[in-house]
Amino acid sequence: MTDSSSLREAGHRLYVAALQRAYSEEANGGRETAAASASLDFAHDEWSDALHAYVATYSGSAWTSVYLHGNWRFLTEKMTTEERESAAAAVEHELRSAEREDPSLTCSDDTWRALRWWRY
Repeated sequence: MTDSSSLREAGHRLYVAALQRAYSEEANGGRETAAASASLDFAHDEWSDALHAYVATYSGSAWTSVYLHGNWRFLTEKMTTEERESAAAAVEHELRSAEREDPSLTCSDDTWRALRWWRY
């Protein structure tokens, strides 16, 4: 499991399994079911990378949507610097990926400054 699509797929399966487990525990008064546990067929050292790849993919898209269509400065003013940096890194990753896929979508210096406004 090395390429990013495999990691995202594995992360999605883990996410679904976690939801199944949570639903199952709630439905059974806190008792875990064998079905939910069986869906977690990953070695412990694999699940972390897989889940992080999945979360990074979809949280990056969500943060980018907020950046492009929302009031980025207003939202990030309420965050800690660490939270701002994390959100900005996710947006930057998405924007750089878009630039690689379509070179006509280059971001201006103003875009990069606005993304991390607290540094300026």
